[in-house]
Amino acid sequence: MSDPRSVPVEENLESFCRTIAAEPVFTVGRRAREVVAPYLERGLPFLWWTTPSGHADELRPVLTELGLQELAVPGMYLEPAGPLDPVLSEGIEVRQVAGEEMGESVDVMLAGFEMPEFMREPFHGMTALVGAVEMIQVTAWLNGRAVGCGSAWMTADTVGLYNITTLPSARRRGVGRAVTAALVNAAMERGATRAILHTSEEGFPVYQRLGFETVCQVPQFGWLPPDED
Repeated sequence: MSDPRSVPVEENLESFCRTIAAEPVFTVGRRAREVVAPYLERGLPFLWWTTPSGHADELRPVLTELGLQELAVPGMYLEPAGPLDPVLSEGIEVRQVAGEEMGESVDVMLAGFEMPEFMREPFHGMTALVGAVEMIQVTAWLNGRAVGCGSAWMTADTVGLYNITTLPSARRRGVGRAVTAALVNAAMERGATRAILHTSEEGFPVYQRLGFETVCQVPQFGWLPPDED
């Protein structure tokens, strides 16, 4: 049994924090403006990603007033009964990568998501996590050319799928499905029993055919400089 004297320690701290948080200097709106201002001033595109149970309702009027556009992204969930069938078309190969092969994954990420060149270094930093128990990275090749990629992040028995993309010239050939299946199957080998992802409109039917179901909407708020709209 815990020491009953710990109760006032906790209650007093919570009361103090609630009172301080109610002060205008700590409000969500004011803090949001402080975070957004440097990006707007420097003309840098950015994405504000919230969670379904986060502060989206409080942030929405502030961020839209500042010119951000809201996009509700489906949050999808799957408890696979067994390995997913990648349905590999002729010429497609998918495998886990690390080390020097990570360069091809980064190339595909930038091109597939149409991201600017300055994002190359951050993506390389992220892929440095490959090799950790939690991280899985795969690349897909079509007739020897890297055309697709995807990342997975493990938390206990859940695998989250991220950065799944295909080069425009190789789309509608099953590459996205193959990458998704490869990530889920690799994660299941590490003990995952459920998978989650956040999808674009284009990717939604691919994941739905694999058995993923929409369980929530994940609010995102994005901003582009006027000349990049």
